[in-house]
Amino acid sequence: MKKKIVKTISISLAALLAIAGISYSALSGNEKVASADTSKDAKTIQNTIESNVKFNEIGEDKEETVYVLTDANGNVNKTIVSDWLKNKDGSDKLEDKSDLKDIENVKSDADYITGEDGAITWNANGEDIYYQGTTDKQLPVDVKVTYLLDGKEMSPSEIAGKSGKVTIKFEYTNNQKKEITVNGKKTEMYVPFTMISGMILDGNKFRNVEVNSGKVISDGNRLVVVGLGFPGMNSNLALSDITSDGKTEFPETVEVTADVEDFSLALTLTMGSADLISAVDVDSVTAVDDLKDVVKKLVESTDALQTGSAKLNEGLKTLKNSFGTYSTGIKTYVNTVNSNIGLLNEKVPSFVDGTKQISDGVGQIVGAMEGDNGAVSGANQLAQGSAELSNGLNDLANSVGTVGSTDNNTVTGAVNNIATGSSTLFSYVDKMLAGFDDQNGSYGLTNGSKAVSDGSKAVSDGVNALVSQLNKMIQTINTSISDNEKSIAQLNAVIRGGKNPQTGADLTAQEIAVYNAQIQQLTGANTALKTMLQNMNPETMNQQLTTLSQGAKSVADGASGVLNGVATLQNGLKEFKTQGNTLVQGTAQLNSSMSQLVAGIGKLQAGSVQVKDGSAALASGVNQLYGAVKNQLQPGVSTLYDGANLLSTSVNQLYEGTKPTAKDVNTLLSGTDQLASGIGELQTGAETLSSGMKQFNDEAISKVSDFVNGDLTTITERIKATVNLAKDYNIYSDALEGKSTSVKFVYETDGINVE
Repeated sequence: MKKKIVKTISISLAALLAIAGISYSALSGNEKVASADTSKDAKTIQNTIESNVKFNEIGEDKEETVYVLTDANGNVNKTIVSDWLKNKDGSDKLEDKSDLKDIENVKSDADYITGEDGAITWNANGEDIYYQGTTDKQLPVDVKVTYLLDGKEMSPSEIAGKSGKVTIKFEYTNNQKKEITVNGKKTEMYVPFTMISGMILDGNKFRNVEVNSGKVISDGNRLVVVGLGFPGMNSNLALSDITSDGKTEFPETVEVTADVEDFSLALTLTMGSADLISAVDVDSVTAVDDLKDVVKKLVESTDALQTGSAKLNEGLKTLKNSFGTYSTGIKTYVNTVNSNIGLLNEKVPSFVDGTKQISDGVGQIVGAMEGDNGAVSGANQLAQGSAELSNGLNDLANSVGTVGSTDNNTVTGAVNNIATGSSTLFSYVDKMLAGFDDQNGSYGLTNGSKAVSDGSKAVSDGVNALVSQLNKMIQTINTSISDNEKSIAQLNAVIRGGKNPQTGADLTAQEIAVYNAQIQQLTGANTALKTMLQNMNPETMNQQLTTLSQGAKSVADGASGVLNGVATLQNGLKEFKTQGNTLVQGTAQLNSSMSQLVAGIGKLQAGSVQVKDGSAALASGVNQLYGAVKNQLQPGVSTLYDGANLLSTSVNQLYEGTKPTAKDVNTLLSGTDQLASGIGELQTGAETLSSGMKQFNDEAISKVSDFVNGDLTTITERIKATVNLAKDYNIYSDALEGKSTSVKFVYETDGINVE
């Protein structure tokens, strides 16, 4: 993704530079001063370049052209500087500053006087001033020209008159390097010059002509070749540092190849200027800052969501482990209670029978107390039965246990543990639900997932806006090509008609020449625009942008799915809490009722002790027993018998109610298993959510954040710094402070001819 974004930025910048440099107006020709040594071919090449490239000259106080005369290899022979002082106010005197030697007025008789530090005062008499001078200062860009025949480098004299595969190479060396601050760091960057090299070739000698970064234009029997280079631009933007293949996007050399017979070359001409780059508007670049704000919010929301999902996962793990203990306790309770009550149910009939025997025996004692044998026999039986009753009740009391016990081997302990475990279990549910709400300035799961969804949609919208802007750019270029073709057709129609469209008079040769020049200029403009479209490769660029747009949409759709999942999870926990509260209340009521059972058994145990003591007393003295049995034992045994019958009925009902197959107990057991299964699935889902959020953060959000805040910001700041360097370079010689100036360079090489 990073490589595609970098390539898109490079293509977009190249398109901006090209659009800024296209001019559709013809040159007036008489307004510029050329070198006296400039040949006819040089003028043709210069006019071709200037008619298609817009240099930033309008409204300036001083316009400077530097003519560099070199040998065929680009070694400098002489540098002539031509300056045009514009007398906007028609003043009698014009103030200027220059470091040139041999200054000469080339258009009028106006003279000048010199002052300190290169100051000059011209007696302008209301007119503009055109003057020239020489200098030996270092040029901002050196142009080296080399010649190869069939891959072997040759000197100009060696290649003259030869035939074969010829390569003419222009190498530009940028000498204008400055230290500036980019993103808070000191760095060296070049003043961004645009170098345009051109030549005129004989179509009878040169065939299959190609240029690596330019255009070949046919003019009858001659070929006009124009190539473009940006020395230092790749170093300024440092694109090779962040692309995986290390390839750069801007050409820094121009190579012309051709099949040649009898090689000769009139000359080559190279024009250089920083104006094209300085015309790019970087003050309106806000998309990167907006994208950084969106990504920052997206990162914050994703971090909060990742933290919340991790906490949720840990909480559900604790809940799962705790509920396992709770589920085991429920099953142990059911089995223990049912087993003990079953044992009690088995013993109660014997207890009831024993009380019945006691009651019958007491009746016999009362009826036959006077019979010594009967009374003694009954007393012995009563003592034995009461001892068995006391032991049975002790066993029953030990099985039931005491109120508040935590021993799962007793009925009261198991019930108490269930009530405590239920309360502890659902306190974790409250903590889990709290994780969905915002706390202490941090996003909870609900708002955090919404922020991620909103941020992802904003990124997707930003990418779609970029696609729309680039498509509009391509449409604008196509419209310009169509308009130029219509103008060419109209001009050709006028020439064929032979009449002036305004006056109706026959066209003069001069008028026809003007129309032909305009047609040539419009044709050249269309050629440049079509070349630019070809270099941009709209189809490939649209495919790349479509891929980027689809990726952004996938991120937005994924974030929306996370938001819906969090909402479903929150609703499930709320329903789980509601159902669980019913379970907590039921176990609490069951725990409360156990105290009544313990109290009843305690009373029975105390009564059996009394019976046992009474029976022992009976065995020691029948005479004393008569009065006790008559007045105390008989009513007590009757009450005991009634209680035994009631206990038998109650224990049987309790036994049936505590069986695992009983409706309520079965509901409790099956509900516990279902709840345990649901908690397991919930914890698995939470673990998947936590892992997925970490992967989403590591593999998507973090990488997007690193690129937007790192490489993309650096590229943007380097582009701004490059444009500002171009704006700051506006004079080669010297000028008064505060005056607006512009400068362009014209390099003319010597021709190569057979001697």
